[in-house]
Amino acid sequence: MTKKQSRRRQPTFERLGRAYHLRIRDATDLHAVLELDDALWMALSAPTITLRADPVLLEHLDSSGDGQVTAADVRAAIQWLLETLENTEGVQDGNTCLELAAVAAESADGAGILQASRKILASMDSDAGTLPLEKVREIKEAESQQSVSDAGVVLPEATKDPAASRLIRKVLATQGGRPHPSGREGIDLELLENFLKQAKAHLAWLEEANAKADSILPLGPTTTDAADLTAALRPKIEEFFDLCDATVLDPELAARPAPSPEPIDFSAPDAVSSWLAGAFLSRPRPDGLLEFDSEINPYYAEKLAKWRAVLVVPILGGPNEELTRSEYEEAVAVLAPYEAWQGRRPASGVVDVPPAELRKYLANTDAIASVRELITTSHATALEMDNLRLTEKLILYQAWLLPLVNSFVSFPDLYDPESAALFEMGTLIIDGRHFTLSVKVLDRARHKKFSAASNVFILYVEVMDSIANKGKLYEVGVPVTAGGRGNLQVGQFGIFLDREGNNYPAQIVEMVENPISVSEAVRSPIERLGRAIRGRIEKMAAAADDKLETAGMESVGQVQTSVEKAYKGATTAAPTAPTAPAAPATATPAAPAAGAAPPAGAAPRGFGNALAGGGIAVAALGSSVAFISNTLAEVRWTTMVGVLFAAIVAALVPSTVIALLELQRRNLSALLEGSGWGLNDAMYLTRRQSRTFTFRPPYPRSVRRVQARWWARWWIRLVLWLTLLGLIGRSLYWLAEWQKVL
Repeated sequence: MTKKQSRRRQPTFERLGRAYHLRIRDATDLHAVLELDDALWMALSAPTITLRADPVLLEHLDSSGDGQVTAADVRAAIQWLLETLENTEGVQDGNTCLELAAVAAESADGAGILQASRKILASMDSDAGTLPLEKVREIKEAESQQSVSDAGVVLPEATKDPAASRLIRKVLATQGGRPHPSGREGIDLELLENFLKQAKAHLAWLEEANAKADSILPLGPTTTDAADLTAALRPKIEEFFDLCDATVLDPELAARPAPSPEPIDFSAPDAVSSWLAGAFLSRPRPDGLLEFDSEINPYYAEKLAKWRAVLVVPILGGPNEELTRSEYEEAVAVLAPYEAWQGRRPASGVVDVPPAELRKYLANTDAIASVRELITTSHATALEMDNLRLTEKLILYQAWLLPLVNSFVSFPDLYDPESAALFEMGTLIIDGRHFTLSVKVLDRARHKKFSAASNVFILYVEVMDSIANKGKLYEVGVPVTAGGRGNLQVGQFGIFLDREGNNYPAQIVEMVENPISVSEAVRSPIERLGRAIRGRIEKMAAAADDKLETAGMESVGQVQTSVEKAYKGATTAAPTAPTAPAAPATATPAAPAAGAAPPAGAAPRGFGNALAGGGIAVAALGSSVAFISNTLAEVRWTTMVGVLFAAIVAALVPSTVIALLELQRRNLSALLEGSGWGLNDAMYLTRRQSRTFTFRPPYPRSVRRVQARWWARWWIRLVLWLTLLGLIGRSLYWLAEWQKVL
């Protein structure tokens, strides 16, 4: 199919998840993508790290290098593919073999691609006209490992000439290197020329000193030491002579140790050294003499002694125990030609290379020519390497561009159980279920904000290389779309099966809870009611236990107190007291006097009170039970059941309606938006998707005692639903009748 033929098809849209998606089946539909407004694309941008695609392909797509694939990048890729291919029939998912006859030779990059492809096929002794991606990458890898790169960067191993190899190493050591595709550093022509130029300039500078040794090196080999010491001491010596002149007007200045003395901490050596460095070289004198054997600042004493030995004594002669300003100026004036020569020193990296070695490198013109030729020749391979990259790019676009646009412009693979979009990472197996949709999470805190508003139950799962190491590979967000929560909890381990078939241990690290299914919404109020009733009963039981324990302890205390009082009264009674005559059997015993002890053998009063209180409590309890029994006897059991079912229905209806509304608004786009995608439209979860993304696999039918009669299960479910509906209807009728009675 040619380009002209491919433009005849009209664009077609299909409704998926309550949104319209452009149908992209083959390269013919790519023209419609170019004509489609960006606002009608499903995605506008996507982080490359969230896409399962060839890394080299993503590098080509990410033209700006910011880690994002944008709509503009996708448009440019489609445009380049359609311009480079004359025949687009080979643009198919996974087709990594390029037909040379399909390449448009007149396109901007077509000629180079054909040239590189023919060379590769010639090296394979093949005339098939079909070039596989594996061979292109094999040649590209071999070229990149060569010591000569396409950018003109050569390694020391690029030549077999020992002298040329040593020259390359010396250039690397003195000039630095350029990156090589192998990961090491080499040199290019610019670095080589810089080295040669610097070597010549440095040698010329040294030759000037040899030619004018009498003026530039007046002290011979020690001239450098004398100049270095003079540069270090010059500020302090000149300061000393200036202070000597100032003491003529201010004699008290000689008593000051420093221009602005400040208190110092003598326990800190650094503070003392810093103070001495700022103090005077010596005490200034009105006569302006610097006595070398007088009180010299210890910080400069050693340097001053060396300076005197290498400069003052050789230039002025004699011991020179004292130095005047004029003598100082005479001595340092001798170093003026040397200092001027040092000022003309060229800046270069070869200053540490011995001059003899530099002359040796410059004299070996054959080695220099060899390295130059090697670098120049390497530039000729740049075009071939570029053509190899273009060939690889074309094959990658041919194999991956359709899956890419079907995971960017449209999302048909997301709604197809047999396919997987490029942003789907794999399947989580946990809690006896398969969770087939997962998206890579880059920032969990950011992702949670989107998940909370998505109405989708989300699991955040860490995928690890092993449980022992717990090395985190990446994190995914997994929606729970069907069934219920089950045993899912934070910390639970499972298995993650990625799209390449690799198994990794996985662990739930966090969850965002939202409604999962209608059945869970129906069970939820009943479960909450059950938990509430159970909690209420437990509280009542605990309160009753506390009251019973308190009452029991009070009764025991009363009994114990009564017994103790009775025992005490019996033992303290007088032994000679007259015994009262026995009262007639029918006589009513008189009430004991106040304060009198109860008669021996009689029950204590407290114990009787306790028995009386217990009897009253039992009587009250019996009356309550009788009242409740009589009341319930007047109500028919059918009415009570109806009221109970009516209460359940009253709790179920609003929660079920709310759950249904929330389930209708479950938006999968939050999974991608939380990972940094820019989307134009919502991706609402369909019923078919919910059962595809989360399911419990059936047992094999051939397994004994596991084989289920599917028709029996459906009949049982039908009977249960009909029974439930009948009870609900009957409950509503009983509730209405109960209202009439009331």
